[in-house]
Amino acid sequence: MKKRSWIILIVSLICLLALSSCENTFPFLNNNNQQATDESNGNSTDPNVCQHVFGEWNVVRNASCKEEGSRVRTCNACSFAEEETIQKSEVHTPITDAAVPATCKNTGLTEGSHCSVCDKVFVKQITVPTTDDHTPVTDAAVPATCKNTGLTEGSHCSVCDKVFVKQIKVPKTSTHSFVSNQCSLCNLRVIEHGNVDGSISGGNDKVKYYVTGDIENYRNFEIVVYGNGEMPNFSRNSKPLWYDYLPHTVKIRIESGITSIGNYAFYYPSSTTTCNFIMSDTVKTIKSYSISLKIRNLSLGNGVETVESNGIGDIDSIYIPKSVKNLYLDILGNETYFYEGSLEEFYQIKMYVYNRVITVEDLLAMLDDNFISNIHIYLQAKNISDTSCYWR
Repeated sequence: MKKRSWIILIVSLICLLALSSCENTFPFLNNNNQQATDESNGNSTDPNVCQHVFGEWNVVRNASCKEEGSRVRTCNACSFAEEETIQKSEVHTPITDAAVPATCKNTGLTEGSHCSVCDKVFVKQITVPTTDDHTPVTDAAVPATCKNTGLTEGSHCSVCDKVFVKQIKVPKTSTHSFVSNQCSLCNLRVIEHGNVDGSISGGNDKVKYYVTGDIENYRNFEIVVYGNGEMPNFSRNSKPLWYDYLPHTVKIRIESGITSIGNYAFYYPSSTTTCNFIMSDTVKTIKSYSISLKIRNLSLGNGVETVESNGIGDIDSIYIPKSVKNLYLDILGNETYFYEGSLEEFYQIKMYVYNRVITVEDLLAMLDDNFISNIHIYLQAKNISDTSCYWR
């Protein structure tokens, strides 16, 4: 019995020693068979806590100049992982910001540089003002035709569109290309247009005309004279080609480029149709017996200087520009006069009276009050409708 008791005691001692040896072999296990944590980084004196033996650091995310990185290491004994932050790098990746040349349209930039990772600026780009260096190009002239308006030659900058020479609109011309009395450009149909080239018989080939209107009912005719230079002179026996249309003409247009209206050009004193007469500012001279139609209001072109004896007849009112120096109407009648200038300037206009030339001032001195009372003169009037400065 004593021998068995000793055997049990010996076995118990052996088991106890074995357990003690097992705890020394696995120090990271506690009495509850759970993994111990080492809050003191392996410096604990507690025999139940793993004294970590870490391996090499492994980078999880590289640090850059923009962001922090991180790395981890693992205990070789218990596989405990430790993570550590890697501070931002001071090393940048500079790149050049190319200079942008300034133009006359846009500002520019100087050359600069910055980090391509964190966008830190090393050399700031500075704005360069726009320049005065332009790139001029010519805007070609567009010839006007009887169909389309034209443009004068101009120029502008091809970069910023700044205009150096503005193109000016050129009005349609009266130069037609007639084929069988129809213009091949604008399709204007006319009754006649003079000679084959449109010129007026007895004149130069640079002055032309055409007539439009209601030929079936023989009414509402319009006569247009165009080109460059003086109209030819006509007479009672040598009449213009449009003579038969004059009694039924409602409009006459003298286009820009014509410098004079010839003798007897529009002479038909027995006409009963009221005509509208339009005169360009290039006309300087109205010759004798040029205009004798039933015209209610006649405005002389702003370039007219001389109206020869009996140059105008059968009118109700007349607009006289300051350019007029010689107004040979023989004598002031019952007409209404609109003059662009002052009374003093009007007085100096020369008139043809009783076969001699005198000024308006001298003429008025010769007339009695009863005759003068029938004369209506508006001064400083810009047109026939301007009655703001009535003199008499």
